Amino acid sequence: MIVRVQLPPGTADTAATLAALPIPTAQGVVPLSTIATIREVSGPQTVDRVNGDRDATITGTITGNDTRAVQSDVTAALAGVSLPAGASLSTGGVFAQLSTVLNQFALALLAAIGLVYLIMVATFRSLLKPLVLLVAIPFAATGAIIALVVTNTSLSLPGLIGILMLTGIVVTNAIVLLDLVEQYRDRGLDLHDAIIEGGRHRLRPILMTAFATMLALVPLAVLGGGGGVGGAFISRPLAIVVIGGLFTSTVLTLILVPVLYSLASRFASRRSTKELDDLLDAAEDRRFKPLGLRTGAQPRAAAVAYGFSFVLEPQPGRIGDPRVLEVMAQNGLTVEPVAGTAKMRIGVRAVEAASSSEASEKARERVRQLVPANGYELSEAKPLNPAGGA
Repeated sequence: MIVRVQLPPGTADTAATLAALPIPTAQGVVPLSTIATIREVSGPQTVDRVNGDRDATITGTITGNDTRAVQSDVTAALAGVSLPAGASLSTGGVFAQLSTVLNQFALALLAAIGLVYLIMVATFRSLLKPLVLLVAIPFAATGAIIALVVTNTSLSLPGLIGILMLTGIVVTNAIVLLDLVEQYRDRGLDLHDAIIEGGRHRLRPILMTAFATMLALVPLAVLGGGGGVGGAFISRPLAIVVIGGLFTSTVLTLILVPVLYSLASRFASRRSTKELDDLLDAAEDRRFKPLGLRTGAQPRAAAVAYGFSFVLEPQPGRIGDPRVLEVMAQNGLTVEPVAGTAKMRIGVRAVEAASSSEASEKARERVRQLVPANGYELSEAKPLNPAGGA
């Protein structure tokens, strides 16, 4: 049984009536004011504690779209608050979640770039050339940020997911382009011609796939802001980021990636696919086959004689010196004009070496010794029919 005792209404509504409230004591009934001090003060309705410490929580609802700006304003406001000794401030809720999401996004982005790089290293068999393809990723991030600024859209979690998606999307255009360039170089084209032919044949497929992807995302970017239709909070920032990043990366991939690839190829050693396959076969023979059946372990025969041709032309704005051609002819090189141009085709025959790449370097060095260091441009080597058989 529960017995509840309470004062009649109006007995303790004010401080004065409460002070006159009779209290029985050992000396008799006395007013409350004789044994207690009564005054009105402000205090919490409830007292919350966290880990034994008193805690007060202030909550608010973010009405804008820019959570980061709100966090900056709150942090600036809290910096100007003077706290009593022993008190401290901390933020939580969406602010803590945002910091966690940014850290996880940075790790995911680095992991994605690393995995993409490893795949391209295995594809191109080079450590330097895949770095050229990764240049498309910063261009994609730049385009995504510009698209967000133009459309007045905040960079939210869906936008970060879009940037992560772009890491794998944008490099496909560069892979498609450079893979064909590598195939042309394996067939014997020099670097300049391989890049031109690769760009000419891959321009249309790259533009078609890029614009098809962007047009497919346009409805999400345009209709996604209609009050939640189609998942506006998720679809619109995601679509805007992918469209902007894909547009800039496609344009700059077609222009800058071939230039960077050309520069990187001048520093990387050139080996054909056939030579790489021969090296792998020889390594496999040494590992798995008995000693008497190994093909790669057998001593090589005498060096083979190769022949190569180069295209020599004066640099723009300069006139070639006929004496240079006379010197090359006197040293056993063949000199033939290229019809309709100022270029000359230089032939170097009977270059003895153990491999085609080694012979190509020897032939190029032989021509370079006879050509002035400045004023002329020399193309990549093209193989001729080997003198003496190969």
